[in-house]
Amino acid sequence: MKILISSAIALGIFFSGCSTKQVDANNNKQKETQSLTQNGSDKTVTNAANTTVIKTVNTKSIYFDFDKYGIRSNMQETATNNSKNIKEYLNQNDSIIAVEGNCDDRGSDEYNYALGLKRAQSVKSTLVANGVEANKIVTKSFGESNPVCTEKTKACWAKNRRVDYSVK
Repeated sequence: MKILISSAIALGIFFSGCSTKQVDANNNKQKETQSLTQNGSDKTVTNAANTTVIKTVNTKSIYFDFDKYGIRSNMQETATNNSKNIKEYLNQNDSIIAVEGNCDDRGSDEYNYALGLKRAQSVKSTLVANGVEANKIVTKSFGESNPVCTEKTKACWAKNRRVDYSVK
């Protein structure tokens, strides 16, 4: 009898410890950052506590050449336009802009992290040169860990060599 009871308790503990619970991340977890959008429209963010309307700003990614962190000449106008839009946004909102450097998956993790950070710092310098307050900008690197394309082609790698923006 003791063996039967002990077995039942052990099975109960085993199954309760192995149960899974699915959580709807959209309803139960508030996002820490809000990505800047391409169209500048208002965006409604809903979480379990409340609903908030967040004004977004028009930005475009800045793309880089292989193994480079200087802003390409064909990206200068985009970087300048992003600066103007971000400056206007920050004048109306008490936020911090994260400048996020990314790389393709060639090279070591350490090298790509450092290169992503140099790309982010290069874009930050452009933002500051165009009047955005330096203390309103943080830089970070995702290295190769945040790809938008995973194919092993030159076109795909080019899409991953970029800087994006987000609002904190």
